[in-house]
Amino acid sequence: MRALFLTLPLALVACNPGPASEGPVGTAGTSDTAAPAKDETMDENMPASDSTPEIQRAPDDFGRIVEPPHEPDSDRVNPSGGGTVSNDDLSAPKSTPEAAKGEKGARNVLLEWGAALEHKDFARAYAQFGDDGARSGMSEKAYAESFAKYRTITVAMPTGSMEGAAGSLYYTAPTTITGELNGGGSYRLRGPVVLRRVNDVPGASAEQLRWHIYSADLEPQHG
Repeated sequence: MRALFLTLPLALVACNPGPASEGPVGTAGTSDTAAPAKDETMDENMPASDSTPEIQRAPDDFGRIVEPPHEPDSDRVNPSGGGTVSNDDLSAPKSTPEAAKGEKGARNVLLEWGAALEHKDFARAYAQFGDDGARSGMSEKAYAESFAKYRTITVAMPTGSMEGAAGSLYYTAPTTITGELNGGGSYRLRGPVVLRRVNDVPGASAEQLRWHIYSADLEPQHG
């Protein structure tokens, strides 16, 4: 009987080996490692994106993508009182061969002449006259010298009119040139600029078939 009482506590001890090892909080006594809590401040501390959407520039009235001019007072061509031309390209917009024979071709030559004057590229402006510049009535050097007294040049060329006569086409545009003089004060020149081309007459030369400035009667305006 004594032996039975002694073995009963030993059996109870064997059934209860002791408390289980404590695991991390929230693991229900297992040894698995809990995932680290998300740092709520990470998103707040991330630097904001500094990328800027690309600016889409619309083409101007002549189909060009224009950069802002460096000198707004002198970097302008105003064929109709508005629109600007880039410093880097004085060429008129390109057109199809058929369109170049009509009013669009005449306007392109006029625009190139005006742009060249504003940028003081007088050799290029001179080249827009017929007979390799001789239709200007001056040599290339004399033509450039005629603009020497003007500190700034702005050319305005509203839409002109087209007419045909004796196998030729003529385009006339009322033109105004304004700006500042080197010695101070302002000036204004006004008058018609006439362009001409032979209307596909057999035997005509390439020079005759291209639009060119036939005359530019610009007179000083006072008051």
